[in-house]
Amino acid sequence: MIRSSVFLILIMFIVAPAPRASAGERGPVCRVPSVVDVMTREMHKRDYYARIEPRLIDEIPESARNTVWCGVTVSTLSYDARIGDGLPLGRCEQHAFRVQAVSNGFVVRYLR
Repeated sequence: MIRSSVFLILIMFIVAPAPRASAGERGPVCRVPSVVDVMTREMHKRDYYARIEPRLIDEIPESARNTVWCGVTVSTLSYDARIGDGLPLGRCEQHAFRVQAVSNGFVVRYLR
């Protein structure tokens, strides 16, 4: 009986998928909520109707280990009565941010 239970336990360890180890991984830096909030505030300074699409954010690492470039897709509205008969016209724009990870958080700079 003991041999069969030991054998069964060994089979369970071999067959059962092991959980993935996690050492505090956060995922993409550009999608951290505090970074997205800073990028949203920066975009609202330039265009009140701008809205960042979090699922359309790209991240490109730089040569420095703690710095990445964030490509952000922004949807915005344009009100031009001559073109849209007074209706808002939607458009998408691309903007870039540089995000640097520091000991207390992130430094976000608007590039274009």
